[in-house]
Amino acid sequence: MNIVFILIDTWRADMNNNTVAPNIYQFSQTAQYFASEFSAANSTQPGVFSLFYGLPGSYWNAMAENDQDPLWLHVLQQEGYRFGIYASADLNSPPFQTTVFNHIPNLQLYSAGDAPWQRDITITHESLNFLKQAPQQPGPFFLFTFYDAVHAYSIPEEKQQRFMPYWHMVFHTDLSNRFDPLPYLNRYKDAVYFDDGLVGQILAQLKKENLLSNTMVIITGDHGEEFNETKKDMWGHTSDFTRFQTQTPLIIYWPGKLPHVYHYQTVHYDLAPTIMHDVLGVKNPLSDYSIGQSLFDPIPQRNFNVLLSYHYTGVTTENRITVFRPGAAYTVTDGMLNPIPGAPYDWPTMLAANELMNKFYAKPVTAEVETHN
Repeated sequence: MNIVFILIDTWRADMNNNTVAPNIYQFSQTAQYFASEFSAANSTQPGVFSLFYGLPGSYWNAMAENDQDPLWLHVLQQEGYRFGIYASADLNSPPFQTTVFNHIPNLQLYSAGDAPWQRDITITHESLNFLKQAPQQPGPFFLFTFYDAVHAYSIPEEKQQRFMPYWHMVFHTDLSNRFDPLPYLNRYKDAVYFDDGLVGQILAQLKKENLLSNTMVIITGDHGEEFNETKKDMWGHTSDFTRFQTQTPLIIYWPGKLPHVYHYQTVHYDLAPTIMHDVLGVKNPLSDYSIGQSLFDPIPQRNFNVLLSYHYTGVTTENRITVFRPGAAYTVTDGMLNPIPGAPYDWPTMLAANELMNKFYAKPVTAEVETHN
């Protein structure tokens, strides 16, 4: 199959609905919808990394230093796929050209436009042109379109204020527990609505070119966004591992599969092994290259999830978040960041999480060396 992968930066789970994202929502009714999908991070670098590698973001440096691209992109290249990689934000910040896309020839690092919304329009046009040419090109293709306007709350002036009340000028210093989040949330919704219109153009082009019969379409976010739902003065992302910052929509249109909604928990780690096994026919056990499982296999269910931020790590269970920060003691809270006094340290879970974060590092090689006096 061809593969179209649409990623919306900072798209949280409850924003896939007919009011805020009508084009994507209506498309999701024809697809596989994973209603309990979680990112493996609360930030872009480890979030995108987990989607492509099926591994925690803690492996980032090792992959960059060893020039290791994601295995499923490597297999796509072996199978002769053509690539179209179009990102609104620069691909060298975070430096995805050193990891995820390090072996993609003629990689386009920058897109034209001063504001994120302008660059989102640019990459949409580039994606549309790629799809228009696809029927005349030999072999399958992989198209990746990465939107940034939602992350930046960036919308053309004439497109603003669909949702009211509306925050015209964002001043992050004004945010506090006393601040009414609704105007801020509505500005965020406007940005989602804007990008949804652009995604709708891509979906319409796929239909126009008669590509949906042999094209897998993936639409998701790299992480979520928080508007102080916990009442702990938490806004945006990268600050905690609540579901508001980590839960995202995941929609997969899969030719031949009937529409279905999956309610069991899935994680970004699961996308890479699902593509490797179910699309590309790789026969290795999934555990050879990922900590994920097939998206279509609810058994065995996870007992915990490992999440990364840029500078700290979290382990989440059903209603517990354990966070490890450099130079500080660990903290244990419930899902709304309320401390759990006297919570015992969950040794079995933490040891299992640590194993997943280290199992793919090569063990030191020892050799007997003959010495001469």
